[in-house]
Amino acid sequence: MRMRVQRSTGDNSVIAGGTVVEYPTGIKAAILFIRSGDEESLTGLAHVYRAHNALMVNLAAWVPRYTWTSGQCTIRDGGITVTFNAVDPSPDNGGRGMLGAELTVPWTGVDPEWVQAALEPGHLWTGLASEAAYQRACSGGAVDLSKLPPMPVLKLDARRA
Repeated sequence: MRMRVQRSTGDNSVIAGGTVVEYPTGIKAAILFIRSGDEESLTGLAHVYRAHNALMVNLAAWVPRYTWTSGQCTIRDGGITVTFNAVDPSPDNGGRGMLGAELTVPWTGVDPEWVQAALEPGHLWTGLASEAAYQRACSGGAVDLSKLPPMPVLKLDARRA
């Protein structure tokens, strides 16, 4: 599956947003939330996360530091491009069907702290959230991770375009 989507106000939109979390262990992590209010888009992305064996993670508590990366996030002025590596979603199909995705999302005003938290270690974590769950966690403008349910999370390499 190859998806090229952009942030829009329509029903078929995928939106990206981020936050920086400093855990009690001293780990500082850039989190990229990919979300959608469109059920079809969310279902397609859920297939990609499942094919990569995404862990269900409570991001308020931890990030899966010691896991393989599942793709990359290219950060550029005015947006990001997230590429999930193509993988065989079924070990039984002999490589006949590969599943991956590429999302290009305009994102104005990317927080320099988030960019630094992603580029310094060279990776970030991306969580797949429904738009409703994300909005519930965003009272007051900041993301309250304790209000988010556990979600599928993947680790991505981060680089500047």
